[in-house]
Amino acid sequence: MTLKNRIGIIGSVAIVLLVGAALYLSPYWTLRKMQAAIEARDAAAFSAHVDFPALTENLKGQLMRQMTDTMGAAGKNDRLSGLGQMLAVGLLGQMVDSFVSPASVMRMVAQGKATVDMEALVAMPSAGTGQVPRYALRYQSLSTAVLHAEGASATGAFLFARQGLWSWKLTAVALPRSRPDAQRPPM
Repeated sequence: MTLKNRIGIIGSVAIVLLVGAALYLSPYWTLRKMQAAIEARDAAAFSAHVDFPALTENLKGQLMRQMTDTMGAAGKNDRLSGLGQMLAVGLLGQMVDSFVSPASVMRMVAQGKATVDMEALVAMPSAGTGQVPRYALRYQSLSTAVLHAEGASATGAFLFARQGLWSWKLTAVALPRSRPDAQRPPM
């Protein structure tokens, strides 16, 4: 084997390794850009990494399941529970539509809390202030990565989907599961 062939093989292997490393590190790069946007309070830059329609549908589905589980258990013997569920579905859709905004999603990520508790979100300090949580990012598949904030106050997870070859977007939030034995506040 000539020196020219060896250099060609080594160069090809190096290129393949660099491309593989870039593909593997791409969600980390997206997370870094999101954190920079949070620190700069730049909603437009942050929004470039969020698929708002997919995130809205994801939250509606999760909240709908939680609501039917809660109302189904509470209203088995109640004839009006069906009417209540229909009204709640309409209100839930409007609530999620108004909740999923660049500001609210930035606050969720900045605080490391995947929650739709409007009162808790309003009480949170604005994005870019306070202690930024440490994050752990892991691959769920080749096209899905899960972001967990580390720490006692962190709840839920943020799911990213690959968009194209190098780009990632926040497409879903895994809300924390409510315990069935937990006390619910009176309505």
